[in-house]
Amino acid sequence: MIIEKELKSKAITVKSFDNIEHCIYLKNIATFGDSMTFADYSLHDHKHRFCAWAASTAAMASPKCKFSVEIGKKILESADVEESIQQIPKIKSQDKFDEWHKDMCNRLISKAKNFNIKGSFTFGVAAKLLNCYLKSYFIDHLDQFKFIHPPIDRELLKKLADNDIGEKKDFWRSKKNKGWSKFEEKDYSEIIKNIKETLNKIDGSSSLWKIEYYWVGYQSK
Repeated sequence: MIIEKELKSKAITVKSFDNIEHCIYLKNIATFGDSMTFADYSLHDHKHRFCAWAASTAAMASPKCKFSVEIGKKILESADVEESIQQIPKIKSQDKFDEWHKDMCNRLISKAKNFNIKGSFTFGVAAKLLNCYLKSYFIDHLDQFKFIHPPIDRELLKKLADNDIGEKKDFWRSKKNKGWSKFEEKDYSEIIKNIKETLNKIDGSSSLWKIEYYWVGYQSK
C-alpha cells in the first residue's frame, strides 16, 4: 500500500500496523491552512477536521468558557495534537498515558491564551477538548487503547450519582455540582481515579470508555 511505503520512508514504526494504520496522522503528508488545495485534501485532513469540530463543539458547550469551533481547531493545531497522538500506539501503560494526557492539557491551556476566548479555559475544558478529539479519532480502537480517557460532563456525572455507581454517589454528585468546566487538574485526576476504581469493581474492566455506558448525552434534546 502507498501509505505503508510512506510510513516506512518516514521511519514511523508501530506494532499491530494493520489494525491502526488509519489512526496514524502523518503531519508531513497532510496539509493545513490556506496552502491546502483540493488535490492536497486527504483522508487525514478529513478526519482531523471532523475530530476538531466534534471536540470543539463539546468543549465550548459551557457558558463559563465560550469560543468558536474555528478557534478550538486552531488551539488543537497550535498544540500539535495531530503530531502528538502518534505517540499513543507506543504507550504501554495507563500511567504513561495519564502523564502524556496531563502534559497535553497543560499545553492546550498555554496555547489557548493566544486566542479570543470568553471565560476561563480551565483544565476541565482542555480535557474535554482533548478527550473528545481522541474519542472521535480512535473510536474503532478504544479496546486496543484502553487507557484513553472518556469525556467528562454533567450528564455522565449525574447518571453515575443518581445510580450510586461504584457506591460513590456523594463523590460523583460533588463533582457534578462543581461543573466540569471549572475543574482544576486535581478535580479531573480524582474523577479519572474513581472511574478506574469503579470499572474494576464492576467487572474488572480496564477499558475506560466503558464508563460511558452511563452517559446519556446522546439522548439530550
